[in-house]
Amino acid sequence: MHGLEKAGAGERGRFLSGAAALMPVAEIAAVVVALLVAAQVRIPLPFTPVPITLQTLVVLAVPFLVPFWRATLGIALYALLGGMGAGIGVAFFASITGATWGYIIGFLAVPAIVAMFPRRPLFVPMAMGAALVAIYLFGTLWLAWWLGFSVYAAWMLGAVPFIPGDAVKLAIAAWLVIRLGAASGEKRAEPLP
Repeated sequence: MHGLEKAGAGERGRFLSGAAALMPVAEIAAVVVALLVAAQVRIPLPFTPVPITLQTLVVLAVPFLVPFWRATLGIALYALLGGMGAGIGVAFFASITGATWGYIIGFLAVPAIVAMFPRRPLFVPMAMGAALVAIYLFGTLWLAWWLGFSVYAAWMLGAVPFIPGDAVKLAIAAWLVIRLGAASGEKRAEPLP
């Protein structure tokens, strides 16, 4: 009987280690799905080719909720899928157009920017604010190039109108991260998978 119990424990151990091995894949997929869902909340504005979406809220929270490389890979996979889907008109990627690619590129910088800040509740809004500035920077520069506008005109068209709404999204994301205890001081960086 003792040998059978031991064999059963070994099987359970292999199952649990197999489930743990799937965790990185599940977290990366969760990032992609969260961004896909957030992109569905899309409010076009008549004066700019950049719509209002909930992607900013998701991309600000993700680096606190999953480890660094998983957040980065999830955002990169989302951008890759968006690039492929946007070209063929897939509905999930309706918010990714030529004019908005700079913001998507800016999303890729968010996990690295957030990782530079201490993992303490006080620093969560600061880290998210710095990340938001990077998103605006990439988005504005791309929009200026895409439309052939000056950087100032692109800033006024693609960043300034979004600051109030993004401040609310930042506050919600920061509250969520702090409430979930994801800013507990624990480092979330890990080696490449």
